[in-house]
Amino acid sequence: MSNQDQLSVVVTAFEQWRKNRTSQKGSTPQPLRQQAVALKSQYSSSRITIALKISGGQFKQWCKDYQSLNESIDFVQLPVTASPQIDEVEEGALKLELSFSHGEQLRLSGQITPTLLSTLIKEMRA
Repeated sequence: MSNQDQLSVVVTAFEQWRKNRTSQKGSTPQPLRQQAVALKSQYSSSRITIALKISGGQFKQWCKDYQSLNESIDFVQLPVTASPQIDEVEEGALKLELSFSHGEQLRLSGQITPTLLSTLIKEMRA
């Protein structure tokens, strides 16, 4: 997806939210804020704020909030088991690659067990 496509997608999401929101005083949903901040790596703040029709101060605060959040969640320790449990995969190595909308990637390879995946999902939801 090109940069212009990404900006267009976020602009459309903001317009759709504005069209369907029930209150003019409601705050911008977290997913929309996160999408706006993710654009900062490709566009200037002024271009983003103009396209999304948000204030510069508001955008600056969102950037600060998400920077703090990203800095605080750098590493999640997963359990290491010496031998597989009965419910776990015993043969064959798997490879799992996840790409998140904000640009981060997660890669796991080797013996990926259901217990490991379950722990990972629980940590991601926390």
